[in-house]
Amino acid sequence: MDEHMLKSVVSQAINAASDANAELARDRERAEAYYKGDLFGNEVEGESKAVSRDVGETVDELLPELLEIFSSGPIVEFEPNDEMSEAAAEQATEYVNYVWNTKNDGFGNLYAWTKDGLIKKRGIIKIWPEDEEYKHSEYFANVTPEEMALFDSMEDIEYERQDDGYVKVTRRRTRKCIRIMPVPHDEFLIDAQATNDWDARFVAHRPVKTVSDLIEQGFDADAVERAAGESPMNIERDARFMSAGYGNPMLDPDDPAMRPVMLTECYMLVDYDGDGIAERRRIVALGHENVIEIVENEEVIVTGK
Repeated sequence: MDEHMLKSVVSQAINAASDANAELARDRERAEAYYKGDLFGNEVEGESKAVSRDVGETVDELLPELLEIFSSGPIVEFEPNDEMSEAAAEQATEYVNYVWNTKNDGFGNLYAWTKDGLIKKRGIIKIWPEDEEYKHSEYFANVTPEEMALFDSMEDIEYERQDDGYVKVTRRRTRKCIRIMPVPHDEFLIDAQATNDWDARFVAHRPVKTVSDLIEQGFDADAVERAAGESPMNIERDARFMSAGYGNPMLDPDDPAMRPVMLTECYMLVDYDGDGIAERRRIVALGHENVIEIVENEEVIVTGK
Protein backbone atom coordinates (compact mmCIF):
# COMPACT_ATOMS: atom_id res chain seq x y z
CA MET A 1 0.00 0.00 0.00
CA ASP A 2 1.53 3.32 -1.05
CA GLU A 3 1.23 6.54 0.96
CA HIS A 4 -1.49 7.97 -1.28
CA MET A 5 -3.74 4.96 -0.70
CA LEU A 6 -2.94 4.96 3.03
CA LYS A 7 -4.00 8.61 3.27
CA SER A 8 -7.28 7.71 1.58
CA VAL A 9 -7.91 4.76 3.92
CA VAL A 10 -7.13 6.83 7.01
CA SER A 11 -9.27 9.75 5.82
CA GLN A 12 -12.26 7.45 5.23
CA ALA A 13 -11.90 5.90 8.70
CA ILE A 14 -11.63 9.31 10.37
CA ASN A 15 -14.62 10.74 8.50
CA ALA A 16 -16.82 7.70 9.23
CA ALA A 17 -15.96 7.77 12.95
CA SER A 18 -16.45 11.55 13.06
CA ASP A 19 -19.95 11.22 11.59
CA ALA A 20 -20.87 8.58 14.17
CA ASN A 21 -19.40 10.71 16.98
CA ALA A 22 -21.44 13.72 15.85
CA GLU A 23 -24.66 11.78 16.38
CA LEU A 24 -23.62 10.72 19.89
CA ALA A 25 -22.45 14.26 20.65
CA ARG A 26 -26.04 15.48 20.56
CA ASP A 27 -26.97 12.98 23.28
CA ARG A 28 -23.97 14.03 25.39
CA GLU A 29 -24.79 17.70 24.91
CA ARG A 30 -28.33 17.07 26.13
CA ALA A 31 -27.03 15.08 29.12
CA GLU A 32 -24.66 17.92 30.02
CA ALA A 33 -27.54 20.40 29.86
CA TYR A 34 -29.65 18.21 32.15
CA TYR A 35 -26.74 17.98 34.61
CA LYS A 36 -26.24 21.76 34.68
CA GLY A 37 -29.97 22.50 34.80
CA ASP A 38 -29.83 24.66 31.67
CA LEU A 39 -32.97 26.15 30.20
CA PHE A 40 -34.55 24.17 27.37
CA GLY A 41 -35.06 27.15 25.07
CA ASN A 42 -38.82 26.69 24.79
CA GLU A 43 -39.70 28.82 27.81
CA VAL A 44 -42.74 31.08 27.58
CA GLU A 45 -42.50 34.71 28.65
CA GLY A 46 -44.27 35.32 31.93
CA GLU A 47 -44.36 31.65 32.92
CA SER A 48 -42.08 29.66 35.20
CA LYS A 49 -38.55 28.92 34.03
CA ALA A 50 -37.76 26.48 36.82
CA VAL A 51 -35.69 23.48 35.73
CA SER A 52 -35.43 20.27 37.73
CA ARG A 53 -31.89 19.48 38.93
CA ASP A 54 -32.56 15.76 39.42
CA VAL A 55 -29.72 14.68 37.12
CA GLY A 56 -27.19 17.03 38.70
CA GLU A 57 -28.20 16.12 42.24
CA THR A 58 -28.04 12.39 41.52
CA VAL A 59 -24.60 12.62 39.89
CA ASP A 60 -23.23 14.85 42.65
CA GLU A 61 -24.54 12.41 45.26
CA LEU A 62 -23.08 9.30 43.59
CA LEU A 63 -19.71 10.78 42.60
CA PRO A 64 -18.14 11.07 46.09
CA GLU A 65 -19.24 7.55 46.98
CA LEU A 66 -17.69 6.08 43.82
CA LEU A 67 -14.49 8.08 44.24
CA GLU A 68 -14.16 6.81 47.80
CA ILE A 69 -14.53 3.22 46.61
CA PHE A 70 -11.87 3.50 43.93
CA SER A 71 -9.42 5.80 45.73
CA SER A 72 -9.48 4.25 49.21
CA GLY A 73 -7.22 1.39 48.13
CA PRO A 74 -4.92 0.49 45.25
CA ILE A 75 -6.24 1.49 41.83
CA VAL A 76 -4.74 -1.77 40.53
CA GLU A 77 -3.75 -4.84 42.50
CA PHE A 78 -1.75 -7.80 41.16
CA GLU A 79 -2.49 -11.25 42.51
CA PRO A 80 0.33 -13.82 42.82
CA ASN A 81 -0.01 -17.17 41.10
CA ASP A 82 1.89 -18.95 43.86
CA GLU A 83 4.02 -18.26 46.93
CA MET A 84 7.11 -17.65 44.80
CA SER A 85 5.44 -14.72 43.01
CA GLU A 86 4.00 -12.95 46.07
CA ALA A 87 6.88 -10.48 46.38
CA ALA A 88 6.79 -9.70 42.64
CA ALA A 89 3.01 -9.13 42.72
CA GLU A 90 3.36 -6.80 45.72
CA GLN A 91 6.14 -4.85 44.03
CA ALA A 92 4.15 -4.54 40.78
CA THR A 93 1.11 -3.29 42.72
CA GLU A 94 3.18 -0.65 44.51
CA TYR A 95 4.85 0.51 41.31
CA VAL A 96 1.68 0.82 39.22
CA ASN A 97 -0.08 2.74 41.98
CA TYR A 98 2.97 4.99 42.35
CA VAL A 99 2.80 5.77 38.63
CA TRP A 100 -0.96 6.40 38.82
CA ASN A 101 -1.01 8.54 41.97
CA THR A 102 2.42 10.19 42.18
CA LYS A 103 3.81 10.47 38.66
CA ASN A 104 0.37 11.44 37.33
CA ASP A 105 -2.69 13.22 38.72
CA GLY A 106 -4.34 10.02 39.94
CA PHE A 107 -7.28 11.53 41.79
CA GLY A 108 -7.94 14.20 39.16
CA ASN A 109 -7.93 11.60 36.39
CA LEU A 110 -10.23 9.33 38.39
CA TYR A 111 -12.60 12.23 39.08
CA ALA A 112 -12.88 13.23 35.40
CA TRP A 113 -13.15 9.60 34.27
CA THR A 114 -15.93 8.75 36.72
CA LYS A 115 -17.90 11.98 36.26
CA ASP A 116 -17.87 11.62 32.48
CA GLY A 117 -19.14 8.06 32.89
CA LEU A 118 -22.03 9.18 35.09
CA ILE A 119 -23.13 12.10 32.91
CA LYS A 120 -22.22 10.95 29.41
CA LYS A 121 -22.39 7.15 29.83
CA ARG A 122 -18.69 6.75 29.16
CA GLY A 123 -15.40 7.97 30.60
CA ILE A 124 -12.20 7.82 28.56
CA ILE A 125 -8.64 7.55 29.89
CA LYS A 126 -5.52 7.50 27.72
CA ILE A 127 -2.34 5.80 28.96
CA TRP A 128 0.82 5.92 26.87
CA PRO A 129 4.62 5.69 27.17
CA GLU A 130 6.69 8.78 26.51
CA ASP A 131 10.38 9.68 26.44
CA GLU A 132 11.26 12.12 29.21
CA GLU A 133 14.50 14.09 29.21
CA TYR A 134 16.25 14.63 32.54
CA LYS A 135 19.65 15.74 33.77
CA HIS A 136 22.05 13.77 35.93
CA SER A 137 25.00 15.56 37.57
CA GLU A 138 28.25 14.21 39.03
CA TYR A 139 31.31 15.92 40.52
CA PHE A 140 34.89 15.06 39.51
CA ALA A 141 38.23 16.05 41.06
CA ASN A 142 41.63 16.39 39.40
CA VAL A 143 40.20 16.60 35.90
CA THR A 144 42.97 16.67 33.28
CA PRO A 145 42.99 18.92 30.18
CA GLU A 146 42.47 15.82 28.04
CA GLU A 147 39.33 14.94 30.01
CA MET A 148 38.06 18.53 29.69
CA ALA A 149 38.58 18.30 25.92
CA LEU A 150 36.55 15.08 25.94
CA PHE A 151 33.72 16.86 27.76
CA ASP A 152 33.81 19.58 25.09
CA SER A 153 33.40 17.01 22.33
CA MET A 154 30.30 15.36 23.84
CA GLU A 155 27.01 16.97 22.77
CA ASP A 156 24.98 15.67 25.73
CA ILE A 157 27.48 16.94 28.35
CA GLU A 158 27.59 20.26 30.17
CA TYR A 159 30.29 21.04 32.70
CA GLU A 160 31.06 23.80 35.17
CA ARG A 161 34.15 24.39 37.30
CA GLN A 162 33.39 24.78 41.01
CA ASP A 163 35.16 27.08 43.47
CA ASP A 164 36.51 24.08 45.38
CA GLY A 165 38.33 22.75 42.32
CA TYR A 166 35.79 20.10 41.41
CA VAL A 167 34.13 19.97 38.01
CA LYS A 168 30.36 19.51 37.89
CA VAL A 169 29.44 17.38 34.89
CA THR A 170 25.80 17.21 33.84
CA ARG A 171 24.59 14.68 31.29
CA ARG A 172 21.24 14.92 29.49
CA ARG A 173 19.49 11.56 29.40
CA THR A 174 16.12 10.17 28.39
CA ARG A 175 13.95 7.60 30.11
CA LYS A 176 10.57 6.04 29.47
CA CYS A 177 7.70 7.30 31.59
CA ILE A 178 3.97 6.58 31.65
CA ARG A 179 1.54 9.42 31.01
CA ILE A 180 -2.15 9.25 31.96
CA MET A 181 -4.84 11.75 31.06
CA PRO A 182 -8.63 11.90 30.61
CA VAL A 183 -9.71 12.39 26.99
CA PRO A 184 -12.64 14.71 26.19
CA HIS A 185 -15.37 13.04 24.17
CA ASP A 186 -14.97 15.55 21.34
CA GLU A 187 -11.36 14.31 20.89
CA PHE A 188 -12.20 10.60 20.85
CA LEU A 189 -13.14 8.64 17.73
CA ILE A 190 -14.07 4.98 17.41
CA ASP A 191 -15.44 2.78 14.64
CA ALA A 192 -19.25 2.92 14.73
CA GLN A 193 -19.47 -0.91 14.55
CA ALA A 194 -17.10 -1.49 17.49
CA THR A 195 -18.43 -3.43 20.49
CA ASN A 196 -15.39 -2.63 22.65
CA ASP A 197 -12.19 -0.58 22.55
CA TRP A 198 -9.45 -3.18 22.35
CA ASP A 199 -10.42 -4.93 19.11
CA ALA A 200 -12.17 -2.04 17.33
CA ARG A 201 -11.06 -1.64 13.74
CA PHE A 202 -10.38 2.05 14.35
CA VAL A 203 -9.78 4.11 17.50
CA ALA A 204 -8.28 7.59 17.54
CA HIS A 205 -7.38 10.51 19.76
CA ARG A 206 -7.93 13.76 17.83
CA PRO A 207 -6.83 16.90 19.68
CA VAL A 208 -6.22 20.30 18.14
CA LYS A 209 -2.63 21.46 18.56
CA THR A 210 -0.82 24.60 17.51
CA VAL A 211 1.97 24.90 14.96
CA SER A 212 4.31 25.73 17.85
CA ASP A 213 3.24 22.65 19.86
CA LEU A 214 3.95 20.21 17.04
CA ILE A 215 7.26 21.70 15.93
CA GLU A 216 8.42 21.69 19.56
CA GLN A 217 7.45 18.01 19.78
CA GLY A 218 9.73 17.24 16.84
CA PHE A 219 7.29 17.01 13.94
CA ASP A 220 8.56 18.10 10.54
CA ALA A 221 8.00 21.86 10.24
CA ASP A 222 7.07 21.70 6.53
CA ALA A 223 4.46 18.99 7.18
CA VAL A 224 2.99 21.01 10.03
CA GLU A 225 2.81 24.15 7.88
CA ARG A 226 0.98 22.31 5.11
CA ALA A 227 -1.64 21.05 7.58
CA ALA A 228 -2.07 24.32 9.51
CA GLY A 229 -5.28 26.26 9.26
CA GLU A 230 -8.70 26.67 10.79
CA SER A 231 -9.95 23.42 12.30
CA PRO A 232 -13.42 22.06 11.48
CA MET A 233 -16.38 23.21 13.54
CA ASN A 234 -17.11 21.01 16.54
CA ILE A 235 -20.03 22.20 18.66
CA GLU A 236 -19.19 19.90 21.58
CA ARG A 237 -15.55 21.02 21.67
CA ASP A 238 -16.40 24.71 21.29
CA ALA A 239 -18.95 24.46 24.11
CA ARG A 240 -16.32 22.87 26.37
CA PHE A 241 -13.97 25.82 25.94
CA MET A 242 -16.70 28.45 26.10
CA SER A 243 -18.17 27.03 29.33
CA ALA A 244 -14.71 27.19 30.91
CA GLY A 245 -14.58 30.92 30.17
CA TYR A 246 -12.26 30.76 27.15
CA GLY A 247 -12.89 32.16 23.72
CA ASN A 248 -12.80 29.90 20.70
CA PRO A 249 -9.13 28.82 20.53
CA MET A 250 -9.54 27.12 17.16
CA LEU A 251 -9.79 30.21 14.98
CA ASP A 252 -6.71 31.44 13.14
CA PRO A 253 -4.85 33.85 15.45
CA ASP A 254 -2.60 36.73 14.37
CA ASP A 255 0.50 34.81 15.51
CA PRO A 256 1.36 32.22 12.81
CA ALA A 257 2.95 29.94 15.41
CA MET A 258 -0.38 29.66 17.20
CA ARG A 259 -2.40 28.52 14.19
CA PRO A 260 -4.42 25.36 14.90
CA VAL A 261 -3.47 21.99 13.44
CA MET A 262 -5.71 18.94 13.68
CA LEU A 263 -3.65 15.95 14.84
CA THR A 264 -5.15 12.46 14.75
CA GLU A 265 -3.38 9.58 16.50
CA CYS A 266 -5.00 6.48 15.01
CA TYR A 267 -4.85 2.85 16.08
CA MET A 268 -6.36 0.95 13.20
CA LEU A 269 -6.41 -2.35 11.39
CA VAL A 270 -5.00 -1.96 7.90
CA ASP A 271 -3.22 -4.27 5.45
CA TYR A 272 -0.27 -1.95 4.91
CA ASP A 273 2.22 -4.61 3.77
CA GLY A 274 -0.19 -6.19 1.26
CA ASP A 275 -0.10 -9.75 2.64
CA GLY A 276 -3.90 -9.96 2.89
CA ILE A 277 -3.91 -9.70 6.70
CA ALA A 278 -4.71 -6.41 8.43
CA GLU A 279 -2.24 -5.43 11.14
CA ARG A 280 -2.83 -3.06 14.03
CA ARG A 281 -0.90 0.11 13.23
CA ARG A 282 -0.37 3.43 14.98
CA ILE A 283 -0.70 6.18 12.39
CA VAL A 284 -0.33 9.86 13.25
CA ALA A 285 -1.91 12.14 10.67
CA LEU A 286 -2.20 15.91 10.24
CA GLY A 287 -5.11 17.67 8.58
CA HIS A 288 -8.89 17.64 8.95
CA GLU A 289 -11.05 17.47 5.81
CA ASN A 290 -8.56 15.05 4.29
CA VAL A 291 -5.33 13.66 5.70
CA ILE A 292 -2.67 16.06 4.45
CA GLU A 293 0.37 14.46 6.02
CA ILE A 294 1.11 11.11 7.65
CA VAL A 295 4.02 11.77 10.01
CA GLU A 296 4.22 8.45 11.85
CA ASN A 297 3.32 4.92 10.76
CA GLU A 298 4.32 1.88 12.81
CA GLU A 299 2.95 -1.55 13.65
CA VAL A 300 1.89 -2.03 17.27
CA ILE A 301 1.28 -5.15 19.31
CA VAL A 302 -1.87 -5.36 21.45
CA THR A 303 -0.91 -7.50 24.45
CA GLY A 304 -3.96 -7.25 26.68
CA LYS A 305 -7.60 -6.35 27.03
